Amino acid sequence: MVLVVPEGSYAVRLGNEASIRQRLAGAARGARYALTFSAARTCAQAERLNVSASGQWAVLPMQTMYSSNGWDSYAWTWDAAANVFDVVIHNPGVTEDPACGSLIRNTVENSFQIVIYKMWRQWLTENSNSV
Repeated sequence: MVLVVPEGSYAVRLGNEASIRQRLAGAARGARYALTFSAARTCAQAERLNVSASGQWAVLPMQTMYSSNGWDSYAWTWDAAANVFDVVIHNPGVTEDPACGSLIRNTVENSFQIVIYKMWRQWLTENSNSV
């Protein structure tokens, strides 16, 4: 099996029932955080990853790769329920080959604020120039 990881980069392969866990301390309670990462399938046709933090979770399906290099980018957001929490990426898969599993790289956790803008009719502009 060939696992393509870009030169100078690192990746972790999650086999059956494997997890990546990172404890984050010093978080702002109530702040919204985002987890972004790149993932690639290895053997299975329909893999999925469970992500969780602060008691919130989601299942991210990985059925089709859309990028030309075999890596797709994923993002997930949650609200911090405490100042310290664990972020977990888990492969719940049960494949015939326990060495099969998703490759994970470039994980980043960021805090951000959501700003809601209200559209006003005066904000709309028209351009009659042809392209």
